[in-house]
Formats: sequence, C-alpha cells, structure tokens
Amino acid sequence: MRVLPAIIHVEFQSCIDLLHERFRNPLPGPEVQLRMAPVSRRRHPGSPSAAKSKSGVLLLLYPGDGQTRFLLIERADGGVHSGQYGLPGGKYEPGDESLQQTALREAEEETGIAASKVRMIGALSDLYIPVSGYHVFPYVGWLPEPQAFIPDPAEVRQIIEADLAPFLEGGLLEEAEFETSYGRQSAPCFNYEGARIWGATSMILNEFFHLLK
Repeated sequence: MRVLPAIIHVEFQSCIDLLHERFRNPLPGPEVQLRMAPVSRRRHPGSPSAAKSKSGVLLLLYPGDGQTRFLLIERADGGVHSGQYGLPGGKYEPGDESLQQTALREAEEETGIAASKVRMIGALSDLYIPVSGYHVFPYVGWLPEPQAFIPDPAEVRQIIEADLAPFLEGGLLEEAEFETSYGRQSAPCFNYEGARIWGATSMILNEFFHLLK
C-alpha cells in the first residue's frame, strides 16, 4: 500500500488514488472523531436515536496548482451554527434519493458547484450533533478541475479554498474558547489562516485526515 511521505505537498491525483485504496479498509471511526469534540461532548456524546433530522455534507477535493484543496464555508448569520466554518451540505428532503444526493444538492445550492461533475469516493462515519439534533452523514468527492465557486449569500458568508497539506502536517491544532447559543465552550480546533474550525466539522475532518495518514 502506498503511503504519503512526510507531507509538505499533497499532489492531487496521488491523493485521490490513495483515498480510493483507503476507503476499501475500515474507517478510523468515532474514537478519532471524538478527539476533536468539546469536553462536554466527550462526556455526553448523545445518541443518533434522538436525532430530529438527517443531513448530508460534502468534503469536496479539487486540484489547485497541482496540489490538493478542499472546500469550506463560513455559514451566514441565523441558526445554531451561524458564523461557524463547515462543509457544504444540509438537511435531507423527502425528494432526495439518498443522503449522498442531499450532500450534492446542498453543496450545489450553497457554493455553485456543478454537482453532476463531482466524482464520489466514499462515505465517512456518520455522527450525531446534540445541539442541533442532526444526524450527519459525510461524503467525500472530487472535481477533476477547479470551478468558480459562487456562494449563496442567504446561507454562506464566505467560501474558503483550503490547502490540504497543512492540516496533514499537524501544525494547525489548538484549543480555543467559543461563544455559542448554548454558552461558552472550550474545544480543540484547526486554525487555518485565522479560521477556527471546530465541532462536528473538525470531528469529520479529523477522521478524514487519519484515513489519509
């Protein structure tokens, strides 16, 4: 099995090929996800049986200068997760054929990607978000070439085109305090150029990074 070297650059096609191999094996799972959870979440993880709704999110990879990038959004004001950084995606609707289609549809609405051009690789471990009551299903897909992203201003404050390499190098981890609708929380996060990514998104990303490493 091929492995990535001490990572400084992550060549795009090599990353995609490696992911196709890694998704044939068992996923790292909730244990790895919970390493990025707030302390309160680690003590009381909750159960998906309490979920009010299901949602699908998309971890979208694409090439940039020959290296690998992925898409993050800063959510617009309003709602439990306003102002937080996350993966594009949203609530399952009755007309959706699957949660994967939910992730693709919502990503297209929020960022302007052509969902029909996304090539899917696999699904990461699902997780429950107690504060919103969502049971989230993350999917990994890729675009063969970059696209012009167009944020929906009603849902997205800004789009971040993040380089994968610094996340894999491990230097972005820190602990920070966050103001939330349910009080102040201390949690681990990834600090990417001033954007602190925490909560469910960091939990999903942590599993993805461990899958690659």
